[in-house]
Amino acid sequence: MRVSVVIPAYNADRTLGQAMDTIADQSRPPDEVIIVDDGSTDRTADIAASHKLSNQLVRTANSGAASALNTGVEQATGDVIAFLDADDLWEPRKLETQLAAIEHDPSIDLVMGHYEAFKCPSVPAEQLAKLRYAEGEQPGFLLGCMMINGRYLKSSGIEFDVSLRTGYHIDWIRRLRQLGLKEHMLPDVVMRRRITGRTLSQRVGSRDGLSLDFLEIARRALAAKRLDNA
Repeated sequence: MRVSVVIPAYNADRTLGQAMDTIADQSRPPDEVIIVDDGSTDRTADIAASHKLSNQLVRTANSGAASALNTGVEQATGDVIAFLDADDLWEPRKLETQLAAIEHDPSIDLVMGHYEAFKCPSVPAEQLAKLRYAEGEQPGFLLGCMMINGRYLKSSGIEFDVSLRTGYHIDWIRRLRQLGLKEHMLPDVVMRRRITGRTLSQRVGSRDGLSLDFLEIARRALAAKRLDNA
């Protein structure tokens, strides 16, 4: 079974190399790695091109992470597709563990695992002290914790919504679930999430500190539920 990895990256020259290292060190290496440079103005593309991990670099105009993910999925040729943000890290057996779950039960469309967060050491201590996030192992409803059947995803016609700058993966998985997505959560920790001020404070069009994107996602979910109950 061929495994594709998609990494959306924007101005990620400080962390992309480490993220790619964790892919290169997988116990079960991927068959292809697609890095979509979303119009970076730093050395992101140079780092991707020079890394020891063999990869396909796609450069696009800056259009947001959702658009970069769609580009990566379109390019992917694997039977399954895994995702990784350019500032997160995989555990060494991430791909092996999730692939085994799908091979054991081919009816699974999406397999996830747990994650643990860690504070980025480059962030000043006084800023780190103000950050609030879930500590310990958490169920991985984050893209970097997922592996999805590539044929299922492409045949579904479900793409990441480019109108959303944050929370696009929440809306994406909700729409897949409406189609009868079969998902499975592994107990294993498969990813380490890097916590920075930017990770937790990214807000687009904020109202009272809450992203309008998340309000829109909640509105859509409620509307879909009303239709289901009608």
